[in-house]
Amino acid sequence: IDMTEEQMDAYFRICDATVAAMEEEDPDKCWSCRIRAGLMDILTGLEAQYTHKIESRRDNSLTFATYRNIVILIHGDLMHPGRIEDVCRIYGINKNKLQVIFRRYSGLSYHDFIKQARVERAQSYLAFTGLKLSEIAFRLGFSTEQHFYRFFKRETGEAPADFRKSTVKGRKDAFARLAMVAAGDPGCYAVK
Repeated sequence: IDMTEEQMDAYFRICDATVAAMEEEDPDKCWSCRIRAGLMDILTGLEAQYTHKIESRRDNSLTFATYRNIVILIHGDLMHPGRIEDVCRIYGINKNKLQVIFRRYSGLSYHDFIKQARVERAQSYLAFTGLKLSEIAFRLGFSTEQHFYRFFKRETGEAPADFRKSTVKGRKDAFARLAMVAAGDPGCYAVK
């Protein structure tokens, strides 16, 4: 996957933050959650690049290349995804053209695309890490935990803590069912 300098810098910042979390003298109990979240950020960014690289084989147009690069930029740094004016200046297009490009390829406006990306990343953090809401809010560029809470509830219809509780319970239940099935298999060494 070809990466721009900005994308490489974003991934290196994530890696540096992850290493710093591991090397803290008095790490709190969430250092492993921050590392997991950092790795999720990297993987999400790479997944966006890979997916859009495959799609670009079908569409080699300049507008798709612009869209792909902006999507990768957004996923690489959801804390500072870029104001629409700045993105337009970087890519030499006007706001209307940018909105047309985003609606064509994602079905969403630029701002709605960022909202959706933040919701999806927040759901991943809540489901797979033990990060505090204040840490998730910070990672996604919200000024306060309350702002993040209101955003998440408005977009999903569910409070962040409720979402976390239900997804963790769902994973535990699925794992318990899997363990029960595996326990019945004489070739499986599941813990009983």
